Amino acid sequence: MAHAERVRQDMHMSEEETGFVWSLASGSASVDLCWHELGSVTWLDGVARFPRGPDQPGVYLIKLTARGRYRIYIGEAANLRKRLRSYGGKGVERDIERGKTTTNMRGRVRRALRENDGSVEVYLLQLPIDSGYAMCECYPACKDCRIMLERLALATGYLRH
Repeated sequence: MAHAERVRQDMHMSEEETGFVWSLASGSASVDLCWHELGSVTWLDGVARFPRGPDQPGVYLIKLTARGRYRIYIGEAANLRKRLRSYGGKGVERDIERGKTTTNMRGRVRRALRENDGSVEVYLLQLPIDSGYAMCECYPACKDCRIMLERLALATGYLRH
């Protein structure tokens, strides 16, 4: 059996009351990515309002749902409150552009919320992650550690599909 198939077989998603867990296991290593719901984005008078995030570093997941389908976006930030706030508010909606994450997210959020069945939910990755391996002493303020966790979450998300 190929390594990727073993990883997929060991992975499951369990729902919790205020979030969900992505478990990833391969051989002797395993990690649980615990996502806690921060809240839903609201749409009022053409303005997207994100739930108030903590004024600290972390990894986040935004789930955009429209027309019975969903898309997730996973990112990291030195200041979650500031990053999430940058995706909301008013603003000109532009076409998707390479390298323009904030602009693209604003547009995606607005398009999802304008749909009759559309919604946008925000989740935060519970930190610290207990994987049995030590992070650096600056974790979670360390950008390298956050990027590593963001990439682990992205890879786990891809494996789920």
